[in-house]
Amino acid sequence: MCAPSILDTLIVALCFLSPIAAQHATATLYNLLSVEVYHFIIGSKKPLIVALSAPTRFIKDMLKALFDLALYPLNCIALVELNVVSSLFMLVKKDGRRGLVEDAMMVIAQVARYDENMEAFWRVNSVSI
Repeated sequence: MCAPSILDTLIVALCFLSPIAAQHATATLYNLLSVEVYHFIIGSKKPLIVALSAPTRFIKDMLKALFDLALYPLNCIALVELNVVSSLFMLVKKDGRRGLVEDAMMVIAQVARYDENMEAFWRVNSVSI
């Protein structure tokens, strides 16, 4: 079971501990998100989503976790409300590394599949859509 205290510990690891601890926390979160029933539980922890959208060296793991979060419709709304979509667009625009752009676009596409989220895409600053 995915206990709330585990998620709080992951938030601390992502925000306040060493980069290696953040990498392990991101990988742990990614693995927890492979269980479908955890999508809502994890998505309801707004600080966890914010911690994932923060700048990090481990962008690939972060994108995998965001993609899994976006599989649950209510999490997509949270991703839009917390401006994660804007960060993803900036990643696509400014980071040309092969693999990262494709992964970021997969997360964006996953969020965009819901009509109510499309409005948020038009509000993204400095990105031509």
